[in-house]
Amino acid sequence: DNPQVQCHYLSLSNEILIPRIASALDLPTSKDPETLAAGLETLQRQRGQRFVFLIDEADDFIQHERASNYPILRVFRRLSEQGGCTFILAGFWQLYQHAVLDYQSPIRNFGEVLEVGALEADACRQLASVPMATMNIGYANPTLVEMLLQACGQRANLIAVACQHIVQNLPLQSRVIEAGDVHNALRSRELESRFSGWVIGTGEREQQYERLVVYATIGQDSFSTGELIQQAQQLGLKVDTGELDATLARLSLAFILGRKEGRWFYRVPLFVDYIRADAPAEKLAAELQRLASL
Repeated sequence: DNPQVQCHYLSLSNEILIPRIASALDLPTSKDPETLAAGLETLQRQRGQRFVFLIDEADDFIQHERASNYPILRVFRRLSEQGGCTFILAGFWQLYQHAVLDYQSPIRNFGEVLEVGALEADACRQLASVPMATMNIGYANPTLVEMLLQACGQRANLIAVACQHIVQNLPLQSRVIEAGDVHNALRSRELESRFSGWVIGTGEREQQYERLVVYATIGQDSFSTGELIQQAQQLGLKVDTGELDATLARLSLAFILGRKEGRWFYRVPLFVDYIRADAPAEKLAAELQRLASL
């Protein structure tokens, strides 16, 4: 509502950004970032406004920028340092990799990195209870809500899926959610499908490291990086510590792993149950056998 600030939200489906910003500002269409910068600077002088751009789904854009030596991000950084523009980039692994792990990236010191994690416990309770109350549906006791939050690791999307399953499967005249209803939701196909594509690396080696880490540690309450390296050595694996660090970072960013006091732990109990029920020891052995044959 601040008249001195003009905000724009763009959700990208590919790497093309400059023409999208130009169109949003009613500037002449151009792919040249310097032309856009000149247009922005002119608008700032004419209107006395500051511009804020929230650029969502930015991973493909970041990947393309890296391949092109970051021509657009270098201009964005200059505009940001001049104080007339603020750029907020939202994405996943590619963005994180270039903002935190790539020392050559111009966005490494571009601004502050914010990781979106678990929803706060009180907000989770409201998410699980308030929509139910609007339908005159309540839980048999408050511990069922806590069970739901704990099993889902306070992940908002998992809580929402579980609650949808509960509502859809309640008997027509029932207005009370019992323990069995929550248990069935937590074991539902809908929730299980949320974990089926848990491997997140973009390359085969990245995915292989992720599978090895998860299959080797899923039975442990927690583990340190050193313990993981020792376990890999006992299995006869030569570990690239750089790739291992990147793997743990990816799994942390994907909300699979968390870290506290130097120890890694699994954040979502439902994910642990899903992996444990799917023969992790046998899958680990198969991964090791495939590695040995390479």
